[in-house]
Amino acid sequence: TFTLGAFLHYFSYEICHRVGVAASVDKLNDLHPKLVENLLRVEPYLERVDIPPKELVLLLDALLPLCQQALYSKNSHVGRAGEAALVYLSQIDPVHVTPPFLDFALQALDISAVNLAHQAPAALSALTRLVQPSLRRQPSILLSRIPELLRLSLAGVDSNDQNKTIRTLILYRNLTSWIPIGSLTADSSTTINIKASANGFTHLGENLIESVSKIVTSDEYLSVMSKLPETSILSQPNMLTEETEGMMELLFEEANSAMADWVLGFLDRIYDLFRAAGEREKSGKTASGVASRHSSSDVQQARNFSRIIKECLWQIFSSMNDVIYGQAVQSVSRFISEETLPWAAKDTAYLCQAACAARCCETSLANKGAQALFPVLTDKLEHQSNKTLIYRIRCLSGAVRRAGKAVYIYRDAI
Repeated sequence: TFTLGAFLHYFSYEICHRVGVAASVDKLNDLHPKLVENLLRVEPYLERVDIPPKELVLLLDALLPLCQQALYSKNSHVGRAGEAALVYLSQIDPVHVTPPFLDFALQALDISAVNLAHQAPAALSALTRLVQPSLRRQPSILLSRIPELLRLSLAGVDSNDQNKTIRTLILYRNLTSWIPIGSLTADSSTTINIKASANGFTHLGENLIESVSKIVTSDEYLSVMSKLPETSILSQPNMLTEETEGMMELLFEEANSAMADWVLGFLDRIYDLFRAAGEREKSGKTASGVASRHSSSDVQQARNFSRIIKECLWQIFSSMNDVIYGQAVQSVSRFISEETLPWAAKDTAYLCQAACAARCCETSLANKGAQALFPVLTDKLEHQSNKTLIYRIRCLSGAVRRAGKAVYIYRDAI
């Protein structure tokens, strides 16, 4: 019910908040004991804010099944409450919480699981929520599942199910903001000095995640965890292995390779989406050739759909290494040169915009996206039909917007 979902949401938030405050006080006490001593005088409740490990395990064991039920509820409000509760609880102990939920979500995406097919949209949203907590504490939890996740979720880009498509695109947008597409060169990584970029703020503590992990890796916590019944979600096998540097490099390389293989298939799905958009618009017209009237909710949903496509494409093109980016741009170039889809011109313009924006440089005229797309978009326009001409110009308007100084090279053709 909605009441139970709302209670689960806020109760999980308070537990997560309390664990975070306890970890903050503990970390602050190690670095600045005098400060904590004065703080406890003002706020004495902080002295007993921590939750005993035994109680924390029992709370997680009781709340996680409710999260699972709420997550796959037919009521959308209850489903969102379940997602939020899952995020809060997974931040406390992602090593034990995220693996079973990731596996169940992947099982729901498998086309062979007919009895779970209706749970696919909720499973996609759950995967989106679990990306950050699983990578933050133990990256191998997600990295080992990346190949299967990409394979099963690609079917979510479906022109017949806009809700599932939106959730899939949000998942890809989130995933590629954390994991690059294709292997990186040795000088691609950068180290950020947090203190140097503090802008005048004083950092009293560092690595709060380590303080939180001390709670869930204590002997008392693990002892209670081992005594849970086999039917408990927390007692499921979750690949608790020590992450060595060599193992992490291997998992990361496999994940990068899987994403490199996936991205061209993803673009093909996007092309099919654009083709279907034109067919839907034509079938929506009446016998007189005039498009049927749309409600305000239809317009809002269409705008939201276009916005998510735009954001997803931008993030994916920006996450590619140079080799994969070159292949993706050539794929986009072939798609534009071979087909004219006037009803999908707006979304195709977003595609061109993302391709050019990913390698835009303010100080250089070089832009691989512009070099591949501008010749196609400006080639022999005087010999094209009016429909194709307008389509190419709209695509060109998207490419020009984010091509930077590369536009100068093609100014005469434009």
